[in-house]
Amino acid sequence: MLLARYTGQRQADVLRMNHKDIEDGGILMTQQKTGKELWVPLHPEQLALCGNRKGEPYTPERFRGVWAHVMEYTPAGRIRKEGFVFHGLRASACEKLREAGCGDLEIEAITGMSPDMVTRYSRFADQKRLAKAAAEKLARL
Repeated sequence: MLLARYTGQRQADVLRMNHKDIEDGGILMTQQKTGKELWVPLHPEQLALCGNRKGEPYTPERFRGVWAHVMEYTPAGRIRKEGFVFHGLRASACEKLREAGCGDLEIEAITGMSPDMVTRYSRFADQKRLAKAAAEKLARL
């Protein structure tokens, strides 16, 4: 979840992340769906999350089992109870990157998304930021 949340990658791409692909504090990857090659920076705590306990990538079947267990038996399960899905972490990454002050090109560089998708997924963060700015201007009248 953390890798998806902070990198904005699809589930298939997160599952393929592996320690052998780590370079210079990030991970080299090729997105499965688009074929786009990326180097995605990772926080030091995220580096330890690439792969299973043996350092190998998760198989989709093994990941589904672990994910089901986490959703059923840990506090993280509220994600599913609230109606969220794994792919929603991709949109959340865009929102958080935008809230952190990242521009479109920076978000595209981390997530590998097209400009249209960055705009679509960032719209909620932009709306909140713009609404706050508008309220501050109104308060100055």
